[in-house]
Amino acid sequence: MEQGIVNKKCTICEFLSLIKWFIEHRKEVEQFMSQVQFTLSLVVNPVGSSLAITPTSGSASFTQGVAGSSTLGAVSGGVPPYTPSVDASSPSQLPPGLALSMDSNNNLVLSGTPTAAGSGTVLIDVNDTAGNTAQLKHLVTPVGSVSSR
Repeated sequence: MEQGIVNKKCTICEFLSLIKWFIEHRKEVEQFMSQVQFTLSLVVNPVGSSLAITPTSGSASFTQGVAGSSTLGAVSGGVPPYTPSVDASSPSQLPPGLALSMDSNNNLVLSGTPTAAGSGTVLIDVNDTAGNTAQLKHLVTPVGSVSSR
């Protein structure tokens, strides 16, 4: 038998064929295995589990200079952990002082202390570790002090 490292990704059919070969050549494999040490790892990625944010749109209001937090939506599917960011094509950016994060229940959270008033629609992307992306359209309004016109 050969010595070396085997690192191969395979389909379920290939994996089952490999198991069948091990069964058919059990005695040879047992003799070889008594002389070597190896590690076998199997990663199963879910099929059809698409990344999603629910709801897909909404609004959040903050007061300028006051700390706040708003849950924007629940993220599901895909392959966690998730990473939120503002989409490069977003018509607006997050107001200064606010930041995106994920909580321990996979909820998308906007929090912080806005330092400027105004409002805008922000396109928020959530990426998973498999490279999938889901998008959320959100109106963010940090309200400043009331002024007379």
